[in-house]
Amino acid sequence: MRVKTFRGDSSASVIKRIKAELGADAVILSTRSFKEEGGATVCEITAALESGVVPPAKTMTPAAASCGTHATAGVVNGVAAAASQEEVVAVMGAGTGVGSWQQEWLKIREHLLTALKPQLPLQALAPRQRLALEYLEREGVDDAVLADLVAALRGKPACSVLVPLGQMAPVAPLALGEGPRRVLALAGPHGVGKTTAAIRLALQARQTRLGGRICLVNADAQRSQGRMLLRQYAELADIMYRELGPGDEAAALLEDVADMDLLIVDLPALGRGETMDQLVLRLGLFAFEEVGPIQMVLALAPHYAPAQLRHFGRQYMTENMAGLLWTKLDEAYTYGNLVNTAHALGLPAVAFSAGPGLQDDLTPASHRALWELLFKHRLPTAARPL
Repeated sequence: MRVKTFRGDSSASVIKRIKAELGADAVILSTRSFKEEGGATVCEITAALESGVVPPAKTMTPAAASCGTHATAGVVNGVAAAASQEEVVAVMGAGTGVGSWQQEWLKIREHLLTALKPQLPLQALAPRQRLALEYLEREGVDDAVLADLVAALRGKPACSVLVPLGQMAPVAPLALGEGPRRVLALAGPHGVGKTTAAIRLALQARQTRLGGRICLVNADAQRSQGRMLLRQYAELADIMYRELGPGDEAAALLEDVADMDLLIVDLPALGRGETMDQLVLRLGLFAFEEVGPIQMVLALAPHYAPAQLRHFGRQYMTENMAGLLWTKLDEAYTYGNLVNTAHALGLPAVAFSAGPGLQDDLTPASHRALWELLFKHRLPTAARPL
């Protein structure tokens, strides 16, 4: 597998270079924007090409040569990766396939946790700490989380379990009613209530961002039911509604939404084997960076199996993923997956959604709401809008 990192002054120019040098079969691994010491904005995109694919013949222009490229390599020692997750997957999956490597690692991880669990020094903990860990185990909290909790609490009998648990399951509530112009894109698999969450976000933003110009963008227009729902509620709430398809439609749509204060984009579910960066590239979503920074939110429901949630997290992971929006909380029996997923992915919870309504059923994430869900099974209430 051939992996290269490209730099340029804008995402559009870098993507054009990637297509020219690696071809249309190139896979986007990661993207990031930063400012150099002189204040110039630099867009950096890492792309990969399978070794069996022949890139198109090209002539390097002086402008292209000035952008600079370098190869990216990853080194793996045991189960610890010295490179980023994307680089490790690229290196390890080059010959054997990413799926088979991930399945093998999950089996090794399961065996290790099974062997370590009887050795956990629970007797070294205070009685109330042991009681809390036993409850978390019944609630479906993963063995890896329990092991980290034991390590954090050992020798600290006065420490509450909520202290290390809050570090493993952080929260970062969205603030739709304030801040500069931006683009909020909702991603997630089919059936998690992503489209309904997009409507709820748009309605709350309409209430809190007084005088603000809000646009609801449907990038999954092929699904007729979601299309009708988004259009209907956008018209009722006097919110601009637009549709985005693959190709060059994003550049044309940009003329209509260039003066918007907030864009909420309902993204389609990923196809089998597709990555978030590939989806963003296919839709041309990088064009919306002219409106404001793009912030991704992953919508998930807690009643999926932990392994399935980890798979969704890896599949939808991208560099500008801001956090997790938990939906259908009223349909879940236990809530340990809220901690498991945050611990596995390193993503904070941004909002909680429960109930069939649209006005008051989306609340900003907070540790208090999370603890009430986890320990009391009490659904969050709309204390204040996002």
